[in-house]
Amino acid sequence: MPPSGAGHSPLMVLVAMPEEGDRETLLSGKAGHLLAAMLAAMGLARDQVYLASAVPARTALPDWEALASAGLGKVLAHHIRLAAPQRVLVFGRSGISTLLGNGWAQTAANLGNFNHHSGSVAMMMAVDLEALLASPGLKSGFWNRWLEWTGIAQQ
Repeated sequence: MPPSGAGHSPLMVLVAMPEEGDRETLLSGKAGHLLAAMLAAMGLARDQVYLASAVPARTALPDWEALASAGLGKVLAHHIRLAAPQRVLVFGRSGISTLLGNGWAQTAANLGNFNHHSGSVAMMMAVDLEALLASPGLKSGFWNRWLEWTGIAQQ
């Protein structure tokens, strides 16, 4: 599945891989419907967001360490630099953090910056969208973290 959206967008949504229900476009199945509702609540239209996946096709059990060793992490980092979003929201933190090689999964809140040679971009990591679909508690926790990350909670 190819990425979609324009570069320099306010938000890049990065998932580990396309979801099972994706057919024509990335995140067009159930998880994509959840994302669309979340984006609406965030005040963003889907066409304002750059959508991409770390792995271009759905894989049953990806070996993230082998993919990182093969250079996929460098490709992903380059992709983020080229997209040049204002913020990156990552769903599926364990695999992507392995690719980026920065220990994100071990940080308490999974908030921080993705640093690259031409700058830095704010990045938030969360569980995958399928996990959010299955758990109202996870959705609530995600939303609270989103509000903190974007500064809306302080307003």
